[in-house]
Amino acid sequence: MILAPSAFSLPQIPLESFVPPTPPPPEALHVLVVHSPIGLLLVAPLFVLLAMLFRRSAGWAALIILVLGTAGAWAAVQTGVDARDMVEDGPDAMWQVLEKHEELAIAARNVFTVVTVVYAFILGWSFLSEKISRLTVWIPLNLVFLAALLAANLLLANAAHQGGHLVHLYGVHAALGIEPPAAERAEVPAVPDTATPEPAPPETMTPAPETAPADQASAPAAPETAAAPTAEPAPAEPPPVPSPPAP
Repeated sequence: MILAPSAFSLPQIPLESFVPPTPPPPEALHVLVVHSPIGLLLVAPLFVLLAMLFRRSAGWAALIILVLGTAGAWAAVQTGVDARDMVEDGPDAMWQVLEKHEELAIAARNVFTVVTVVYAFILGWSFLSEKISRLTVWIPLNLVFLAALLAANLLLANAAHQGGHLVHLYGVHAALGIEPPAAERAEVPAVPDTATPEPAPPETMTPAPETAPADQASAPAAPETAAAPTAEPAPAEPPPVPSPPAP
C-alpha cells in the first residue's frame, strides 16, 4: 500500500535552489520587467475605489501602486526597445504586430504618467482643503478619475495583448545569452527517415530495331537444304477386260 505524502511535509530542496540565478543581458530584461507594472497598474483602480468609498488613507496605497507601476512601465518600455533591436527577421505580419505593440506601450506609459501626477494632486489637495474633502466633491472627482484610470488600463491591456501575440503566435523570445549545459549541447544523432519511399513509375523503353552486324550482313546466304524426296504412289491396276460371248 502506497501512502500519499502529507500536505505539511517539506520536499527535498537542493541547495542550488537558493543561489541567485545568472542575470540575463540588458536586451533580455524585458521579459523579467514587463509583468510587474502590468499587475500593479491593473490593481490600482481597486484601491482608488476603496479610497473613494471608505477611507481616504487608502488613497495613499493607490498612489504608491500607481507610482511603482508607472516607474515599471518606463523600465518595461526601455527594455522592450532593447529587445526589439535584437529581432533580426520575421514575416511582415510580425513586424506590424511589433510596431503596434510598441506604439501602444509608449502611449500607455505616457498616459499613466499623467494619471499618476493627477491623482497625486487630487490626494494632496484633499488633505489640504476641507472643501474637496466633502463627499459631494470627493466622490464625483474620484469617479471621473476612476473612469480615466480604467481607460488607461484598457490601453495597457491592448499593449500587453499585442506582446502576447508576438510571443505565442510568432515565437519572438528574449535572448537570454545563457549557454545550456554540456549534456544539452551534445549533438543528437539524426533520426533516419523511416518513411516508405514511393515506388518509381515503370520506365517504358522502346526496343531498338535489331541491326545485323556488318560481318553477318556481307556473308553469303546459306544454301537451302533440299527437301527429302517423297515416295510416289503405286500406279493403279487396269480394270479386267471382259471375254467375248461364245457363238
